[in-house]
Amino acid sequence: MDGKPEAFAGFSRTEQAASNSSLSSDVQAELTEWNQRYLEKFGFIFIIFAKGRSAPEILVALKKRFNRLPHEELHTAAAEQMKITELRLSGLFGLPPDATDRAARRAEQVLTHLAPGHGGGAPLRSPITTHVLDTATGLPAKGLPLALSRQDDVSKVWETVGEGVTNEDGRVGNLLPPGNYIQPGRYRMFFDTAAYLGACKAAHPAFYSEVPFYPEVVVEFIITADKASEHYHIPLLLSPYGFSTYRGS
Repeated sequence: MDGKPEAFAGFSRTEQAASNSSLSSDVQAELTEWNQRYLEKFGFIFIIFAKGRSAPEILVALKKRFNRLPHEELHTAAAEQMKITELRLSGLFGLPPDATDRAARRAEQVLTHLAPGHGGGAPLRSPITTHVLDTATGLPAKGLPLALSRQDDVSKVWETVGEGVTNEDGRVGNLLPPGNYIQPGRYRMFFDTAAYLGACKAAHPAFYSEVPFYPEVVVEFIITADKASEHYHIPLLLSPYGFSTYRGS
């Protein structure tokens, strides 16, 4: 293995030099700032397969990936690191340089084995789930559209991060990718009650009003950093003239 660390260091310098050829002072300053923000948020450095990318392109990718949830970004960072490793190994040993697909498959395999739910443990689920119950009928509210949004910490703009329609049990369990961590921040659950109550009116014309009294229900909640590894269940108890919510388990 003598000489391998220096060989990899040489590859790294070559890769960085290719990207730095398009690096202006403004882009360099912005890259430094965003790299630091990325490190503070995720706890590890920004990793990207830089071959064929200019510095401005890398900056765009960094900003885009900054908005991801930690478990999503870990998956991407692992895949990018594997692409880099595949490329360097191909340079050392003359391996086929088709790093991208092979690295993505390996990243998926590794992260699957690292997941807490792997190997017979409890399966992971969406960190945020919901359940809608129609208290007028005592039955689950089937077919109710809903959406989950998160407010950007800087711009304060709301971005949809998940959506779905309640099933026969009144639940939407796949709002977010399965995991045991949720990005802290302010969240909003939007329930399109007009669509559901309108369908109820068609089925039970004497029981529901012509125009839904509550055409929508919006529930906002805040997840703090110290509770980001907890599960959040946001149920809705709904009737034609009332609703309530609480944090479930």
